[in-house]
Amino acid sequence: MFVILRAEKKNSKNMCKINGLMIRLTGRLPKGHRFYCGRYHRGRAKFIYIPTHGRHVLDGKFSYKRKLEHGRYRKAEGRYERNIKTGKWSFVRSGRNTTIRLEANFKNGALDGDLLYTCEERTIAGSMRTNLKMTIADGKVKGAIEGKFGKGSFSGRCDDNGQPHGTWSVVIKKLLHSNDELREVWRHGNLVYTDLQEEEKYPNPEASFFRARFNYILSEDINRLLSIAPQGSRNISLAI
Repeated sequence: MFVILRAEKKNSKNMCKINGLMIRLTGRLPKGHRFYCGRYHRGRAKFIYIPTHGRHVLDGKFSYKRKLEHGRYRKAEGRYERNIKTGKWSFVRSGRNTTIRLEANFKNGALDGDLLYTCEERTIAGSMRTNLKMTIADGKVKGAIEGKFGKGSFSGRCDDNGQPHGTWSVVIKKLLHSNDELREVWRHGNLVYTDLQEEEKYPNPEASFFRARFNYILSEDINRLLSIAPQGSRNISLAI
């Protein structure tokens, strides 16, 4: 249950009034709905809702931002249908040295469709970016996965059961047209080949290089992003 509170800052309050007036004048507010702009869960939010005697029902566009110290912030934007996430959503967690972004599609509160994950880590030596694009269906990662790990181009694939299948590789381009490549070959979740030397090999397929890296992103980073606006999401437990 959320409590509607007055905005504390005058400028923010005026902007909220303007936003609400524009929505009413342009007729974009559905019948029986109201617009809110102000404090919300230790941050600020703008959304459309249906007032009820009990819990108010989120139903329409939603945006939320929470500012933290040292320039850090959390942000979420998307749409609700009667308290359930639907359509395209975006999430951002910005820290002192790391910014993580997620663009995802929801259907009936569950991840469904294209998912784009980006993580930028900033150091004295420069920045390193991880980009991954994948498809979620029936609560599983399915089909092709592509992107970058730093300077390396990545490609892989999961079968219809969400298990690694085929060749997974990172290719790092070097000078003079030479490349470094790390490969793992999977057969429906079973690791059958790796380029790692014997002493470097992981003790079991569950902890292989790619599986360990991906499961951390799926279970840790993505769940932390979704927790920015947790209402209206089904329990999500992605893993490969």
